[in-house]
Amino acid sequence: MLKKDEIAKMVYDDIKININNSTENFKYKAKTAFVECIDWKIIGESMEKDIYKKAIEKWGENAQLDQMIEEMAELTVAINKLKRLKSGEKKLSDDAVYNNLLEEIADVKIMLEEMEFMFGKEKIDEMYEKKMQKFLKQLN
Repeated sequence: MLKKDEIAKMVYDDIKININNSTENFKYKAKTAFVECIDWKIIGESMEKDIYKKAIEKWGENAQLDQMIEEMAELTVAINKLKRLKSGEKKLSDDAVYNNLLEEIADVKIMLEEMEFMFGKEKIDEMYEKKMQKFLKQLN
């Protein structure tokens, strides 16, 4: 049985091609599944790849590697601010610190996804699985 995200991806791909060649019954089912599954993560994957490709074409791989470094550095600063807030060392606005932390995490996540695009998601996923297995062994 197909998962909703698999169905939505198939429908999205079919719509991109042109569903005019589909039967009315399939069009109805496809439209229903598509509407039920609309979600940035599902539909956005194709768009995200296009965005990452355009960014690399516009600025180049080296600039995007530098951007990754910059975003990780900004996340490091945000984490340090959170630690100072929690320790009482500094009087910062809770909301400002947490919002900044979330923003920097999102920036790093975007750049990590771009790195997956640049270096191959499958290879990174394989390494991720190996690292998670090692991590789980350390926990036990």
